[in-house]
Amino acid sequence: MPEINFFIEKNYIDFLQSGLVYEVLVALFIFLLGFIAAKFIGRLVSTLLKEIEVNRMIKGSTGIRINFANMITGLVTYSIYLASILMALSRLNILGIALKILGVIVLILVVFTLLLLLIDFVPNFIMGIFMRRNKKIALDSEIRINEIQGKVIGINRMNIVVENSDNDVHVIPNIFLASKLTKVHSVK
Repeated sequence: MPEINFFIEKNYIDFLQSGLVYEVLVALFIFLLGFIAAKFIGRLVSTLLKEIEVNRMIKGSTGIRINFANMITGLVTYSIYLASILMALSRLNILGIALKILGVIVLILVVFTLLLLLIDFVPNFIMGIFMRRNKKIALDSEIRINEIQGKVIGINRMNIVVENSDNDVHVIPNIFLASKLTKVHSVK
């Protein structure tokens, strides 16, 4: 039986000489180097921002308690991740295709999100118009919706605002009024 040496096979040698293996290895190296650099630079930025106490400075000047150091650290880290991915894809000459696919995915997500918003918005808006026409609920009315009982302190086309006896404020979407409203006492 003849001995087959796969390293000398013509197809294998042609594959290695095509440069594809080299390009893939370089792209992987760029990708890994970018991820290592992102982790290192992210930790460096985090340490620097915590050292200068940027969170305390923001809280002192604005009064808002926010973890600004972590936000900036995440932004820097993920920006470097993205740059390394884009450079690796560019090295493989598939950056254009990848960006087109990403654009289609983002477009689908935006359309899906808008549809979900409309599914929530339209019924609430229609019920709000219906409530205004029928004047079923007025300001200062006492209402009960499931476990929430209190005085209506605000009405708009999307929801009503109810304040209970403990001064807790509840925002109730108008669509719940169609099926959950059990008691209305108008105060005149």
